[in-house]
Amino acid sequence: MVRVFINGYGNIGRRLASAFSHDKEIQFVGIGKYSIDNKVDEAFSKKFPVYVPEEKVPEFKGKGYDISGTISDAIKKSDLVIDAAKDGFGYSNKVNFYIPLNKPAI
Repeated sequence: MVRVFINGYGNIGRRLASAFSHDKEIQFVGIGKYSIDNKVDEAFSKKFPVYVPEEKVPEFKGKGYDISGTISDAIKKSDLVIDAAKDGFGYSNKVNFYIPLNKPAI
């Protein structure tokens, strides 16, 4: 079984998360969220594990969100990362997370 993490929860990430969370051949690790908005509440209502950047942990916990860990934690648990981050962040994520952690990402 392949463990998949979706880094980003906008239009694309939300659709992928919904699909992968129902796929019996994929272990859905969770989603990466970078800001507190109504999509965070949606992710928690769907029982998706939510991971945030390390520097945002206090902000999310301060608002009462029971996050599952950091983005790095999720990437380490995954076999594959699907980057669904906003325009311009994909390359940054590749350089800062995927390459150093030796994880394949699309």
